[in-house]
Amino acid sequence: MGLLVWRFLALVISALSLGPSFAHALEALPRLTVWSPELWREATVFNGQFQLFGILGGPLDGGAILVAGILAYWVRKDRPDFGSR
Repeated sequence: MGLLVWRFLALVISALSLGPSFAHALEALPRLTVWSPELWREATVFNGQFQLFGILGGPLDGGAILVAGILAYWVRKDRPDFGSR
């Protein structure tokens, strides 16, 4: 694959990886201040509200790190990409 494709993959996978993390941050305050402990336990523990965060979020985080590492390895000798021009 070309370098342009790896750059695009790194950008897309990193953006998809940040989505679930940002969703957790946005829902944390209402969940911790408004919800009763019983509702929180029922939604998270028994009904698996955050199950997809683990199923999809974990591989996306790992993929974002892996693709960014591969991209950094490929462009390590292209100094203008890393430093000043």
